Parts: sequence; C-alpha cells; structure tokens
Amino acid sequence: AMSGATFIAGEGENIVSWTHNAEFGGYNEYASENAIDAAAIENNEASLIGSLAFDADEFAVRHSFEVPHPSLAPIPLNYAVTSKSLFGVENTDVSASTMEVANADLPLQTYILMATEDEGNVIFDNVAGSVLSDDGFPDVPAFVVDSSHNKAADAPLPDDDADMSATVKVTVDPLGFMSVYADVTDDIVAFAGEAVPGTDTWNYDALELGIGLYDVRDVGGSILGGSPHIDFMRGAEADFQMRFAPRVNEAGDIVNVSVHSSSDPANGGGNVNGEIQGGGGVAEKTDTGWRILVTFPLDSIIDAGEGDVPFSAPGDTDIKLIPFNVAFNDADAGGTRESQMIWSTKANAGNGWWNTPAQWPAVAVAGRATATNVEGPDAELPFDFALEQNYPNPFNPSTTIEFSLAKVENVRLSVYNVLGQRVASLLSGESLQAGPHTVNFDASQLTSGMYFYRIDAGTSFSKTRTMMLLK
Repeated sequence: AMSGATFIAGEGENIVSWTHNAEFGGYNEYASENAIDAAAIENNEASLIGSLAFDADEFAVRHSFEVPHPSLAPIPLNYAVTSKSLFGVENTDVSASTMEVANADLPLQTYILMATEDEGNVIFDNVAGSVLSDDGFPDVPAFVVDSSHNKAADAPLPDDDADMSATVKVTVDPLGFMSVYADVTDDIVAFAGEAVPGTDTWNYDALELGIGLYDVRDVGGSILGGSPHIDFMRGAEADFQMRFAPRVNEAGDIVNVSVHSSSDPANGGGNVNGEIQGGGGVAEKTDTGWRILVTFPLDSIIDAGEGDVPFSAPGDTDIKLIPFNVAFNDADAGGTRESQMIWSTKANAGNGWWNTPAQWPAVAVAGRATATNVEGPDAELPFDFALEQNYPNPFNPSTTIEFSLAKVENVRLSVYNVLGQRVASLLSGESLQAGPHTVNFDASQLTSGMYFYRIDAGTSFSKTRTMMLLK
C-alpha cells in the first residue's frame, strides 16, 4: 500500500508529493471535503485530481481550488494517494497516505451577490429603455472568461484573448429576476440573423449559462465536486441551459436579443424550451467586440408540469451553492461557430458541458448583508459575532478561547499548524445559542510553535487568529 506522502498548504495551492517506489506502476491522487478511505475511493465519493505514471518527471500534484465564498475559507480538504501495480491495478488502501489540509491562501472564486430591489429596478429599467449599462449590479468581481480561466468545450478554444474573451456580471434580485451583463472582446463579430430561432443561435456569437436552482449540498453534491447530475434533472433538482444572442438584420444592425432557455432534452416543456417569457435584452457592437445586458424571471424557466421547484434565494446572511457555468460561442468570418470556451475549469469539464451539470462548479449565491438585525431594519442584535484572542498567549500547555454568536449557529472551531493541517477539532458543528462562549484548548500533545485557530459559525461568520505555544 501507498505510504510516505507529504501534504503542504502552499501559496494559492495545496501540494501533495511523495518519493517514487520502484514496485509501483503509477499513482492516483484524490481530494474530498470528507475523510478519504478505501470505501470512499471505491464508491466514487472522492474526486480524482491527478494520475501519474511510474516514469513521471515529478511525483507531486498541485491542487488549486477556488473557494466559492470568503465565509467558507479556509476549506479543510482531505487528500489521498493510491498506488497502482505494474499492471495498473489500483490499491485503494490509503490508511498511510491521506491527510486533511486547510489552506487560508487558496484563491477565491467569483460569486453572485444578491441585488437589492432598487438595484433590480435599475437593471429592469435599463433593459426596458434599451440602455446598455452595468448600473445596478452589485460591486463584486466579475466572472472572467479568458486564457487565464477557460477550457475548450464543444468547439476549439479561440486563438487568443483578442479573438474572444469576456467579463460577466450576474445577480439575482428579490423579485426573482436574474440579470446578466457581459463585455466581450471579439475581433470579428458575427451575430445570428433576425430570423434565426433561439434553438440555433449557438452557431453564432452568443453567451450561454448553465444553472441549477438547488444547493448542491442538498442533492448529494459538494463544494469541491459540485452537482452530481450527469444529465438534466427536473423537479426539486432542476437544471437549465440558457443562451443570450444578439440578432441582426441584413444591414448588420442589431434588431433584438434572443433570451432563450433550452433545458428540456425531451422538448416537453414550453417554458423550459423556448424564448423565456418576461425576459428581455439589449446589445451593441463596440470597437473591441460587443456588449449585452439581459434580465429574466427565474420562475419563467421552470416547468411546473414536471414539478420544477422555483428558485429560493438565500437569506441576507446566507449563501446557496448552485451549479453554474458560463460559455461563449464565437463565429468569426466563417459565419458559423468556430470556437467555444467555458468558464469552468473543473477536471471533467469539456464536451457536452451544456447538458452535464456535473461539469459546472459550485458557485455561491450570497445574501446581501451580514447578520445585523433580527426584528427589523432598525433592530440591533444583543450580541455580535466575534472571536477573541486566546488567553494566556503565549501559553503552555492550555489556553482559553472565547467567542460570541449573534444568533443560533452550527459552530466549528479548529486548530491548524503553520502547514494548514488541522491538529485539533474543538467544536465540530455543534448548535450553539447566541451570546458568549468559552472553550479550553489543551496542547500538551503538540510541539512548540505558532498555531492558527478558526471559527466557522454557519455561513454567517468566519475568523482566524494566531496563538503561540511555548514549552
């Protein structure tokens, strides 16, 4: 069985390395949010992140995972390495080659921040008035789809960023409208003709989305793995694909925007497969490409006859992790699609992304505010969220950690070494009441040095502090 692997929290990535054993013919590397054992690997409960042959130049895997929301960082990830025989048979015994790593330096992924009702109204008015602007979109980083963050899909990648690249802003307002704004760099613009139906606009310059209206954690998915769906589902786990495409007249002038949903493989739902009722868009050509703004009610894409469940927005202080992806089609001079790039960089992302939600990352839809009130906009909480400095500090061998909760939350309190490896779990998701709390930490089994302690109170509050053990 495999042994002797080293697990390190590096700058922007976790690194798993080992020394090659001449008796082994290769290795597989796995990651999971849960502990990994042979059963987890055999039941496909851990994600395969790498596979190396016996003659690899380096026996190491670098895993850079984008954390979906700041409140989730650092995400403790478990890694494991299996060995393969010279005949390629895998030994799934990882009892001596697995470890958890919590890395506070992993990159943050773009997320979707809920808009206020006023912001939603600004966007709606802009679409209705054919005003192409990103006014009303919350001030969070956009999704960037370019050579630094893309994969080829159902067509080759564009030649370079000048050929096709884009920034995309997405939000959802309290009335249930999803809005999308994209600024696209495109050296040759080739839109669909005004008579081209929405089902066929994929063959021209167009923006596409893949989206599920459910939290991946509620359907057997995970933050790391995303949705488990290998095809569209309906009902409480409904998945959708949408395409937004400017259309032009014979003179090349933009005359309308197709806001189309094509999410039912059986073509059984009128709302699910066709122009989205209540949706609208505006687009324009620019000196460097084109821009587009669309908005549509999420309720209009569901198929009630199939039991589709409407989107339930997260509360102001919560996040919802949905499967989500962005794609761009590029037609260029040939007049038909020559390239396609998707935002997802998951290992399994590529051909067939449009109807395979398992290829879409888990993206956070985040409530607008942190916890600031309980009974109304002017009501103050009797307690705040806080994590205090431990005392005494430095300490030997025990110390006290105090924290406060603004409301009832499930709390995790963990201690990590400087490599990001968890060395103690003081609280493991216990439900605690609002108010002050105290936990004692005994470090008699640890060596001297600096340690980090981190609290995660649901999705409402996270904080990390340092402490020093001196023996």
